[in-house]
Amino acid sequence: MSKFVRYTALISALAITTLAYALPGDRDLPIDVTADRNQGNLRTNVMTYTGDVVITQGTLTIQAEQVVVYRNDQNEISRMEASGVTPAWVSDQFADGEPFTRLEGELVIYDTETSILTAQGRARLQQGRNVASAHYIRYNQETDDFESSFRAPDGTEGERVSMCLTNENEDGQTADRPAPCQNVR
Repeated sequence: MSKFVRYTALISALAITTLAYALPGDRDLPIDVTADRNQGNLRTNVMTYTGDVVITQGTLTIQAEQVVVYRNDQNEISRMEASGVTPAWVSDQFADGEPFTRLEGELVIYDTETSILTAQGRARLQQGRNVASAHYIRYNQETDDFESSFRAPDGTEGERVSMCLTNENEDGQTADRPAPCQNVR
């Protein structure tokens, strides 16, 4: 699997679950959440943040119109759903000196119990100058399976798969710096 897909998938999982896979020391930093409104239910362990939601922890940023957090019986995050027409996005820096990675879509879901991360509706994955876009993007952290498609499992359809992969070296630099791809949004 390419360095781009591995970095993007892992960083997306970090961003959505707010676990510490980012820069050293990020896990020890407080998680800041701002939103226009917050409501929850202690019995069902569901918390909803709405209205220009911004979640930060170190280099991690999650921004969406709404974020719904589901917790299991052990009070651990089991699923997070970030949504927005703007779209919802998560961004983080994997390692010092590496470019930021960003996953976005009208709906971004991370199921921590199955380790599956999805983005749907104008989904876009970017790490440095590498970009993938489609209506639907799915990644399984445990098996490293990756899929992007114009059709989502719920039957909705949208943009076809487009990718722009550059020949970046370990420092994130491209030797000849070609012009950005034209067919990827």
